[in-house]
Amino acid sequence: MSLYLRISLIGIYTRLTSTVIYILLNVLLLRNTLTTHSSLRISFSYIYRVLLYVISVVSVKVFRLPDDLRVELRRGIGLVIRGDYRSVALSVIKVVGDCSRLWAVGDIVCSSIVDVGCVPKVCVVDGRTLREVSIDYERLKKFFSEVVRVKNPPGCVSEDALRVIKYCVSRSNVLVLVDGEEDLIGLLVLMFADFGDYLVYGLPSIGVDVVKVSEGSRGWALEMISRFKEDYIIQNQ
Repeated sequence: MSLYLRISLIGIYTRLTSTVIYILLNVLLLRNTLTTHSSLRISFSYIYRVLLYVISVVSVKVFRLPDDLRVELRRGIGLVIRGDYRSVALSVIKVVGDCSRLWAVGDIVCSSIVDVGCVPKVCVVDGRTLREVSIDYERLKKFFSEVVRVKNPPGCVSEDALRVIKYCVSRSNVLVLVDGEEDLIGLLVLMFADFGDYLVYGLPSIGVDVVKVSEGSRGWALEMISRFKEDYIIQNQ
């Protein structure tokens, strides 16, 4: 099944579950000969609506990263740049040229690039880093004209993240704050960003990877995502 078809089917689990609940409630109504009592019909209708709401709130469709892909995704597919934060950021800007076409994923990556005077089209951060680095997120927000929040569980790509990245394609100077983990959102950038845009993301203990959005990199991202496993999780409130 193609990725786009799989994405279009997001939410089918919730609809099927709600249908089963609806059938069970109607069976219960028949078994107890309650269909002649309008007040009880209203009560069960109310229960059904509440159950639908609960399901939609707590059940989230995601694509989960399989263990056998973790090592593969740690390898850079573009230009890998090593060095200290400032020199890496300056090198990224030199490669990209136009900051308005740059998507940056990762807290250190984003803050380092902004610190040298380049405000990317989109920055994606989650407040986590493997290194002991202090980042002033309130200061970071001031460089962007729009701040968007998104839920994306660790090791997954969520429907919410998919929606936000597609939204950002037609926007500029957007800071995306992730509740969860941003590590895999770069794949969505390669899938939906305009051809000619650039993605830069961190490679832990190595440096950064700079990837131009092209047919080749998009095909790679689609192939990676197609190997993810569909899953449903309970959403944290």
